[in-house]
Amino acid sequence: MLLRGKASVALAMAAICLLPAAATAQRRVPLPSPMPPVVYAPCPDDPTVEGCTYWVAPFTIYLSNHRRFIREHELGHAFDQTMMSDGERNRFRTLTHQRTAPWWKLEEGEYSRASVGEQFADAYANCAIGNGSRRLPSGMISDRWETSTSYSPSPRTHRRVCAFIRRAAR
Repeated sequence: MLLRGKASVALAMAAICLLPAAATAQRRVPLPSPMPPVVYAPCPDDPTVEGCTYWVAPFTIYLSNHRRFIREHELGHAFDQTMMSDGERNRFRTLTHQRTAPWWKLEEGEYSRASVGEQFADAYANCAIGNGSRRLPSGMISDRWETSTSYSPSPRTHRRVCAFIRRAAR
């Protein structure tokens, strides 16, 4: 979940950490740069969500649990904000056959889970974890696939998206 409000800095500042060295040593996709601090505490504006990213100072990721997918999803938002240009966002739209879709879509004042920006964060997370390399006989993407949106690419599209993310960091 992407949030653009003011974060309560005093909330759980003791919980700020960087990713462990083991988590960064053999990544399948690059980390955002600069790497925002990760706070293991509820999101200040909505403690019911599992994770959120704030873009105002201090640029911070909040996680209410240690689920790898949620952490990688929020890092996907940070990667988008720090490493991608509008041209690269358009390339993701093209790769995923959403050329005219807005990157962010608001519904009732909140960012829609169906936004292309949220789908990008899901794609980044699945690339980072190594999910989605094959399609099951049922037509669904491999059982190692997570999404917080409706994003469900073909294995071929997913491989192309992962390669695109790796190139976007250069």
